[in-house]
Amino acid sequence: MPSELVLFLKEESDVLLRMWEVAVEQREALKEGRLSALQDLMKEFQSLSSKALAMEASRERKSLELGKRYDCRPVLTDFVRVVPDDDDAEALRQGGIELLGVIKKLRAEMRLLERLLQEQSLLSELLTNEWRRMEGIVSADPTKGSLDFRG
Repeated sequence: MPSELVLFLKEESDVLLRMWEVAVEQREALKEGRLSALQDLMKEFQSLSSKALAMEASRERKSLELGKRYDCRPVLTDFVRVVPDDDDAEALRQGGIELLGVIKKLRAEMRLLERLLQEQSLLSELLTNEWRRMEGIVSADPTKGSLDFRG
């Protein structure tokens, strides 16, 4: 049973690592203004996110089962202490370390992406306001010229 959890930790790490890769690709697409690529990446990220949530729920169930089996709390640190096979205990520890590392990477990338999106939104708002201001100046007094910014 510990080996099942080890495999599951690896699978979950792989999904979260792919999410990180997609988040990096989203950031690059946003920087480069590749909107169609960004939409596809957002769909992929959403799909991976749903898969990760389902895997997290399954991991929680597996941890509860293992906790009952070894009469301990359903947390990795307790499993490492009570699992009789040292190899299983080490594999669990390493799986947890890998999963935690990927989670930290993903969170950091998500913070970067969030900041970039906020900056893009602010820039867009500033440009729109400036365009409206310029349009108002030009169209406020039609006798002062016929410059048309609309196209």
